[in-house]
Amino acid sequence: MDQPALIDLSAVGKFSKIQVGEQVLQLSKLLKRGIPIPQTAVIPRLTLESIIHKTNLAQKLKQTLDSLPNNQEYQHNLIKQIKYTIRHLRLPTNIIKQISVWYQQSPDFLRISAVSDSNNQRHHDNVSGDANLIDSIMAVWAELIVVDFDKKKLEIYAPPILIQHQGQPEISGFALTQSPQQKSQLQIFSCWGVYDPHYPEVNPDLINVDIRTMQITQKQLYPQYLMLQRQIDSLKEKSVLHYKQQQLSLDDNQALELAHLIITIKKSIYGPHLINWYYQQGQFYITEIKPILVSSSAQNNKIILSGDSLQPGISSGSVFVLTNKKQLPEINFGQVLVIKELIADYLPVLTKAAAVICDHGLAIPMLAKHIKKHNLPTILNTIHATKYLKPGLSIIVDANAGLVLAMPTQTCTVKPNVLPLTITKVYISAGNPLKAAEYISPAVDGVGVLRSEYSFASLGEHPLHLLKSRKRTQLKEILIKTIQAYQKTKPNLPVIYRSQNFTSQEFRALTHAVSFEPTELNPYLGLRGGLKMISSFELLDLEMEVMNEVLTTSSAPLGFMLPFIRTSSELQLITNYLTTRYLVNQQTNLSLYLQLNTPENVLQLRHYLSKPISGISVNVRSLHALLHGIDPDNPDIYSLYPIDIELMRGLLEKVMHAVSSTENNEETIRIRPKAMLHLEDYNLQLIEIATRLGFDIITVKPEFASRAKQCIAQIEEQRLNAV
Repeated sequence: MDQPALIDLSAVGKFSKIQVGEQVLQLSKLLKRGIPIPQTAVIPRLTLESIIHKTNLAQKLKQTLDSLPNNQEYQHNLIKQIKYTIRHLRLPTNIIKQISVWYQQSPDFLRISAVSDSNNQRHHDNVSGDANLIDSIMAVWAELIVVDFDKKKLEIYAPPILIQHQGQPEISGFALTQSPQQKSQLQIFSCWGVYDPHYPEVNPDLINVDIRTMQITQKQLYPQYLMLQRQIDSLKEKSVLHYKQQQLSLDDNQALELAHLIITIKKSIYGPHLINWYYQQGQFYITEIKPILVSSSAQNNKIILSGDSLQPGISSGSVFVLTNKKQLPEINFGQVLVIKELIADYLPVLTKAAAVICDHGLAIPMLAKHIKKHNLPTILNTIHATKYLKPGLSIIVDANAGLVLAMPTQTCTVKPNVLPLTITKVYISAGNPLKAAEYISPAVDGVGVLRSEYSFASLGEHPLHLLKSRKRTQLKEILIKTIQAYQKTKPNLPVIYRSQNFTSQEFRALTHAVSFEPTELNPYLGLRGGLKMISSFELLDLEMEVMNEVLTTSSAPLGFMLPFIRTSSELQLITNYLTTRYLVNQQTNLSLYLQLNTPENVLQLRHYLSKPISGISVNVRSLHALLHGIDPDNPDIYSLYPIDIELMRGLLEKVMHAVSSTENNEETIRIRPKAMLHLEDYNLQLIEIATRLGFDIITVKPEFASRAKQCIAQIEEQRLNAV
């Protein structure tokens, strides 16, 4: 082979665009202009074509395809077989040697990506080691195979493969060469550690720089408590040093240094671009430059309206004009929300919207953080959006340019149940019966924590006082109506009612509570949960009456959850009482669940599972707090201690091991208890860990249900494809 198998970025200028790709040539030109680019190399098209030729790959795959029966299951298996074949090709020794020599000169974390003009692009991040490098190159290539089963046609693309150092950034982020709001300014977004747009726990800081005067015109700080660091094949969480948490990740000098680089790049390219960068050991590095596709959208589609961009991004969908709160339940997933102005009442539906368009702006400026939290393309100050955008109209929202564009088709039918089916189910935590219809969206499979505290507090009086005041029926009806309000939202919706979990301090906020509740210095760890039940079974008796009445009126699955049980002996006393007096788990359809709140619950879980338990729910917030000796009800202290993902992973693995190894009793066959994860604070990494471990249910707040559902679906699809 006359041409080298691997070409360093400094030498790609000698080769054609066809061989190395336009993106690589652009990086090469910037390198020559003095722009710092991390160590980069490219496997040219000719190398991959040589591999195809020498391994006789095309002919082998074509023979397999020709013998294909008309069977969808076989087709799916064939695609996996084709990808497996490519990933395990025996590469020529000289190619392996050249790649290994290049890597060994400066070992580092790498990104492997295909340099392709098509939308079917793939990449692998955080690659480390010779063997992983070769495997990732072949894996990226294998993802680009296209099979047309109808025509029995197979296309093997041979795009250039880019290999680039990623480093271990101290600071990273992206920049826009042109601010969507003001063309004379550029925008820099930065955060501590690795910037990952799919990691919702981090909001990057924002710095605006005037291109003409090189003056910083705006600085916006978002406190950061967690940062990401690279490890092999993934990212890991790490706490941000305390003194940095409330500090801008870039100081003024660093911001202006980066701005100079961006302006230099801007002068050599046409149109607005997004630039990815990182900072390591006193040096900025530019890793990627991507055009922001504004002009092409405007040319191909009619501009309907324009306004000011609040949150960049491009999205599309059918219009839903929202004029009042009563319409909130009618909004379907993926619709574009068109409103006069964003008010707090509309926040719950942001999880459903594909984008937001406003006549005016935000009723309260702080609402902007909710838009950024959901990463929703948003355009403000269109003046006439609610007038001109008719319901059902299909539009493109180009929030990079502040444009609303028409699509070729005029209407779009949105199916409300477009969310995927998943093995791991998404439940929600809730309590307010008046919001049941709003909370139970298509993404919700059940209620994992129906908080009894809401019903107990709704009458304003201590529940034991109500019982002694002959208001038992009144209290019981409220509990029944709360459960039934959620059951009515969907046929056969599973609901798990969580028993009394108020602390003594929370109970004391009710009238007539002084004679029933002690004064405690630390109520979070005081008289509550199991200990409170054992001290008096009066409220538990009332709750059992409620459960039995609900079961007589509905066949929907109903569960009863016991919270804050400190020892297995406490659980034994309570379950003995329930099984003896109310025949729970024997002659009723009521399932008994245990909430794990303390480290002891996890470490001694097998002792708890010997009792008649249908499932366990890991309360991450409580468990995390007690692991670190902090009170989750004290936000100032709690926020200083971010969740240790690796520690929590170990505990979740221990939970699944205990649940999975539950043995069958010789007298009664025991079904494996359900494993549930309860996340009051949304955490994408814990959702991924729990899904991969095989948890049955993940419980989140209602506003995060659809996001959790999509995340679970993607992980389950990845696991299926890896089989």
